[in-house]
Amino acid sequence: MKFLCYYKILPGRGEDTRAQWTGSEEKWFGTTMVARYHSANGQQGVVIIEADDISALSAWAMQWDKNIVVDIHPCSEDDGALAAIQKA
Repeated sequence: MKFLCYYKILPGRGEDTRAQWTGSEEKWFGTTMVARYHSANGQQGVVIIEADDISALSAWAMQWDKNIVVDIHPCSEDDGALAAIQKA
């Protein structure tokens, strides 16, 4: 299953966040990053992650919890959205 993981750097934590991101290896805990996009101001963005294990997805998010807030939403591509519309 794919998840949209919107992130926002906590106020005053930009420098620490950049140091964490560039200074250590990000742990994925068995999840797979599909894509990551950053806003032009560098304060927020979205990571698309594929995961079968919700606890692994939670562990990925928790490694960042002192510096960012992550808002996680399950998502689908067009075919999944179309199937949902047809069921409604």
